[in-house]
Amino acid sequence: GLGSVGSLDPPFGERLILQLQKIGAEPRQISACVTGIARNPLPPTQHTLTTLHNLATDPPLTDPSHLVTTLTSFAALSFYSQPLFAQLVDLPTCDLNASHISRALWYCTKANETVYAERLISRYKQLAAEGTVSDDHRTAIEKLIGKIKDV
Repeated sequence: GLGSVGSLDPPFGERLILQLQKIGAEPRQISACVTGIARNPLPPTQHTLTTLHNLATDPPLTDPSHLVTTLTSFAALSFYSQPLFAQLVDLPTCDLNASHISRALWYCTKANETVYAERLISRYKQLAAEGTVSDDHRTAIEKLIGKIKDV
């Protein structure tokens, strides 16, 4: 798919992003290509970083799975990913599940991100109080919370 194209040939992935933007592709399609470029060991170009930054607004990427996948691909690029993080933590609780929170908290441990981590932990506590968190997710999330608290 689009992610494979981006990861195998980042310059072509860049051109593909431009074409996708020109034709008004869905944010998740652009996100897939950006995520693919991130998987390549070459550093992403400024255009890829700007595209990542703009995925939160132009038009907004609102699918929690795509948001988390895109964020975790760029673990070290916190400035460019902050708008996406804000988008993720502001999603309605009904759209955000324990799997999304676990993966996003993993990102927090890699990017030394604490502000959004606190908001995600709060969301996790909401879900836990509702009884919608599996034992496996609870264990994983509690370990990640421990790592974040140690930072």
